[in-house]
Amino acid sequence: MAVLNKIRQRSVFLIIIIALALFSFVLADVIRNGGLSSQSSQNVIATVNGEEIGREEFAREVEAFERNMGRNISTTQAVNRIWDQKLREVILEEQVEELGIRAGEGQITNLVRSQMAGNPNFTNEAGMFDENRLREYVANLKETSPEAYQQWQQFTSNLAKTAKLNTYYNMVSAGVGATLLEGEQAYRLQNDNINMKFVQIPYSSIPDSEVEVSKS
Repeated sequence: MAVLNKIRQRSVFLIIIIALALFSFVLADVIRNGGLSSQSSQNVIATVNGEEIGREEFAREVEAFERNMGRNISTTQAVNRIWDQKLREVILEEQVEELGIRAGEGQITNLVRSQMAGNPNFTNEAGMFDENRLREYVANLKETSPEAYQQWQQFTSNLAKTAKLNTYYNMVSAGVGATLLEGEQAYRLQNDNINMKFVQIPYSSIPDSEVEVSKS
């Protein structure tokens, strides 16, 4: 009982000590995670070459990829695929920007045409792609469905990135081609023939007495 009475008498003191301990724990956690402003960074899953990859944007892309693939892919596979895609985009886009590569309107139009060529909604009676039907479709989206129109804009933005990357890949491919001199050397190595005769004399057939050893 005496012990219980002492605890009751010092209950306020104990509460203060516990509160200070909890506050110290929370403060240490805040400092360890980069301060109070770190809460805003919780929406960032990674930073690649100084560019942040947002959690919400990443999740949306994973969900969209899963919808497009249906049951043919697991969530883990979708996450890995989008993650690899993000890494390539950030690293390659940095190189593209440094080189000043831009996507022309003609390149984007060709990519849109190739993507939509098999869609029956955008073909005419002859089964050929009809660009006017596509324009009407996009204009209708803009008027009736802002969300769908935003998705279309994101689609064309991704095509613009693809066009720039294609230009970059073409430049790299052109840079790693063989020169005329290298081609000539490869041709000669494969096709030049020389007839020759040689005689082999094994060193074991030479008597030791005929061999003179010098100190130099």
